[in-house]
Amino acid sequence: MSSLRVLLYRNARTLLPSTLRAQRSYSTLLLKRVSGCSVSAGSVCSLKTRNKNLGFSNSVFVRYKHQTVESENAGNDSEYAEELLYFKRIPGIKSASILLYLFKNKPATESVVSSVAQIYQTLLEHSISPDPTILRNVMFIFNNYDPQLTFKIYDDIEKYGLECDEHVWQNLTYAVFRTLNLPIATKLLNHFTQMKRSVILTPQMCNNLFTVFTHHAKLKEALELYEYMKTHSIPLNKGCFVDLFKVFTNTGPEGYEHGKKLYTLWTNSQLAKDENVANHVLQMFLKCEGMKKAIEVFETFPKIDDPFVWNNMINACLKNGENAKAIAYFKRAVAHNVLADEYTFSGVLMAIANLGPSGLKTGENVHKIAIQKELEFEPAITSSLIQMYDRCEDPHKALEIFEKFIESGHLPNDIILISTLKCCVNIGPHALDTGIQIHKIVKVLKLDSSLSLCNALMQMYDKCGKPSQALKIFDGLAAQYVIPDSLSFVVVLGACSSIGPSALRMGEEIHNLINKREFKREIIITNALMKMYTKCGNPSKAFDFISQGYPTDEATLNLLLTACFMVGPSALELGKQIHNEIVAQKFDSNSTLIGSLIKMYASVGQPHQAIKVFDDSMKNKNFIPNQAAYVSLLMALTSMGSKGLLKGKQAHEQIKQKKYDRGLSVVNSLLQMYEKCGDQNMAIVLYDELKEHGLTPDEFTFAIVLSCLSKVGPSALENGKRVHADFANSPFTSNVSITNALIHMYSECGETNKAIELYDALMASNGKPNELTFSHTLFAISKLEKNGLVKGAKVHQQM
Repeated sequence: MSSLRVLLYRNARTLLPSTLRAQRSYSTLLLKRVSGCSVSAGSVCSLKTRNKNLGFSNSVFVRYKHQTVESENAGNDSEYAEELLYFKRIPGIKSASILLYLFKNKPATESVVSSVAQIYQTLLEHSISPDPTILRNVMFIFNNYDPQLTFKIYDDIEKYGLECDEHVWQNLTYAVFRTLNLPIATKLLNHFTQMKRSVILTPQMCNNLFTVFTHHAKLKEALELYEYMKTHSIPLNKGCFVDLFKVFTNTGPEGYEHGKKLYTLWTNSQLAKDENVANHVLQMFLKCEGMKKAIEVFETFPKIDDPFVWNNMINACLKNGENAKAIAYFKRAVAHNVLADEYTFSGVLMAIANLGPSGLKTGENVHKIAIQKELEFEPAITSSLIQMYDRCEDPHKALEIFEKFIESGHLPNDIILISTLKCCVNIGPHALDTGIQIHKIVKVLKLDSSLSLCNALMQMYDKCGKPSQALKIFDGLAAQYVIPDSLSFVVVLGACSSIGPSALRMGEEIHNLINKREFKREIIITNALMKMYTKCGNPSKAFDFISQGYPTDEATLNLLLTACFMVGPSALELGKQIHNEIVAQKFDSNSTLIGSLIKMYASVGQPHQAIKVFDDSMKNKNFIPNQAAYVSLLMALTSMGSKGLLKGKQAHEQIKQKKYDRGLSVVNSLLQMYEKCGDQNMAIVLYDELKEHGLTPDEFTFAIVLSCLSKVGPSALENGKRVHADFANSPFTSNVSITNALIHMYSECGETNKAIELYDALMASNGKPNELTFSHTLFAISKLEKNGLVKGAKVHQQM
């Protein structure tokens, strides 16, 4: 027999009621059964006799004693089912206390809770007022099963005026805390603040109520409870401080004023060094006053070892764009030997990512620390490392981290996969194999129903040179019961744009699908549709969006100008309307838009208007021309021939001052301008400067320089040979355009035999000459003094 049951048995006479002899005998028998003792025949006979004296017949007692649980207490499978049945026949406070004590030490199962509810209900049905011990035990069991049941006890307390002690109120406030029940919490507050209660709330009870008021952002109630605590000299514990700072943080200026007063109280309390409270203090100042005040408060704290506080500061700096400060806090945390976790590293790595290429060295150092702490393969850190290297313009390193993560046997989550796919997008076609590998992983992990991943995969395939695969993924969304969002449509329309005219029909089908969706007039969708129609060979369709009243932004107007450029002179009037719209919306300081506007006027045969747009923009102090604007201006000047040379030289000087001549697209445009405007000698000067600046000429550069040299004549032969040698040593393979330029240059510069030799080499390699090839070759042959006729006849036959 357990010590507990022995104790209960020995104290049976003092615990059990003495009002009824039969009840006392029943309780003795109950305790013997509960304690595991055998029940003697004498005990049963004694109970029979006393029942008889109370008016019960022997047959009634026998039926009462031996009837089964199934017959009178159906569904109750409790271990003490029979004892509960006895209790329901002869209830009492002491016997109820004993049963509840036993049930209290059992898991709060449905059977136990049902039995407890029967005990409590039996007392009420027999007009027996449960004492505080019974109430708190019933509440304790209910709270462990379903705190909502406790509120029914509270209703009875109010209805019948039941006596309560501190433990009853503790259980009640705990139920309120568990359920976040605002009406009951407010009711309890009113009871204690407006009525004279013999029991005073404890700090823990107040903490339970504060939690509810904090969750619902109830400043008035929180302040009322706070005043109650001060009136009754109830000390604030850690939980009370935390909840008060939370509610003051989320209730605007009024709450913040109280928060500042509480901050002063906290700094003078014994909890001033508590790191959990300190963290919520920081959150309050961050949200209500800003980063500057939060830093000021943080610096007043004693040494803090809790990484959560440091994480809070790092992430706060990150959100406020204070990337350098976030990195500084990380360094301080490491210096203080703070146990940095995955959130610490994630925060600082994102701050470094925001710095771009200048943060790469710092990022590498943080990466080394993560490796030392064996945190490199924590998913949150791995995804942050991938993003950091990608945004610091080292996407190949990001892919290397992903590959190591996979090789180490870890399973990537969707954030890691999406981050890696973005790296593939930035690298382009060379990352296609990695992108395909990720696609396979997505299928294996059955993540292909994730819309975010599908969008990232479509974008990867588009930018890595497989836009048709992006269309297949989009088609497969329906089979996965995945509903595409606006980003899905933007990405798939971008894939159609990459494919070109052959994807026009697919683009139109997607357009029809978009029209059925509620986001059909989102600007991002409009822009994607306009780009698709422009790139797929139907630029005039892009103009319909303006007439149909679709919203526009700078990107929309830029796409419309691109459409005008592709349509040509017939789009001049629309181009003028777009020009007026740019001025009306005060977009005339946008260098990208101005560049497109200049390009549009140049393409529709209005170079003078293009130059005027540039000159007018230069008068705007907010306009800073970018490389694209100068490229468009040079395009307009090129179309003017010799009349554009003077303005072209002025533009060249401006380009030098801004050091835009370090961009290959600008240099190529300058070469083209000088060629068409009649100053071909500048070609070789620009070519040499280009190499001095560390730029690598492309095929277009070689073709333009050779064309310029051919117009200079024999004096340019040596330079021509030098350019030819540079091309031969470049990574480019010879093509018809370069061959034509070389044949023409050698022909014009007096090396006729070399020109014919190049033609013969092209034909021997099964090259495909075009009309210009034959024209330049025949011109070279015409300069031959001997055998020219025979060679010309042979070329004629090949034509």
